[in-house]
Amino acid sequence: MLWLFANVLKCSPALIFVIFELLSFFVIAYICKLLPEFLLRFVSYIITHTFYRIRVISRENIPEDGGALIVCNHVSYNDGSLVFACTQRFIRFMMRRKMPGKSELYGIR
Repeated sequence: MLWLFANVLKCSPALIFVIFELLSFFVIAYICKLLPEFLLRFVSYIITHTFYRIRVISRENIPEDGGALIVCNHVSYNDGSLVFACTQRFIRFMMRRKMPGKSELYGIR
């Protein structure tokens, strides 16, 4: 493909770079649309590992498949995203429908 742009279409190296950059952008956007969980996991991983020094203890106790219950002790409001960023498994989060005084924070009515 690079040969096609350089020799047949006589594109400059800068134009070839821009074309491949745009193609890469559309491929990444399509993959993120198909798999939004992986985009969210990647962004969560980058943010949490940038601001926090995370050390996971006993990661081998989390089973690779089957059911598991992971409970946060809510030291901060960021516990859920920290657990999401530190585990390899797909996680579903649960919380009470009505949290006294904090329901507007989470967008629950």
